[in-house]
Amino acid sequence: MGTLSPLNLSSVVTSPMKRCQETAIPFARSLNVTPVVNTGVTEIPTPDGLDDRVGWLRNFMAGTWDEAPDLLTDWKDKLIETLEALPDNTAVFSHFVAINAICSHLENVPDVRVFSPGHCSVTLLERAPTGLVVAQRGSEAATKVL
Repeated sequence: MGTLSPLNLSSVVTSPMKRCQETAIPFARSLNVTPVVNTGVTEIPTPDGLDDRVGWLRNFMAGTWDEAPDLLTDWKDKLIETLEALPDNTAVFSHFVAINAICSHLENVPDVRVFSPGHCSVTLLERAPTGLVVAQRGSEAATKVL
């Protein structure tokens, strides 16, 4: 976390998912702020009627956003809208697919999976005159969708 201090972080936003909150809480305490739970940065929704989320997710992650149903493109649009509305110097605790959706959108890449962010990796976004940009992708890991 020492590398984050130069960013002058002043707020923390977390997905409502328990694992994100468990990571965000001690980080927020170190900044002396209270993390804010925001559904706009939550994990990707699962389409109704699926018996095999893992198989579905594996196939989806190998595809492109052009092939995605409205449920998922709406989720991605809300994710981007949420990030754009956050104040500068905000740390966001989110998920593998969400981070990929952000990078895919901001880097104008059609692929759903553009890299494999490791656990607790840090992807930096900056606000440019044209909007948010990926300043640096987080560290990668050999993450597998099982």
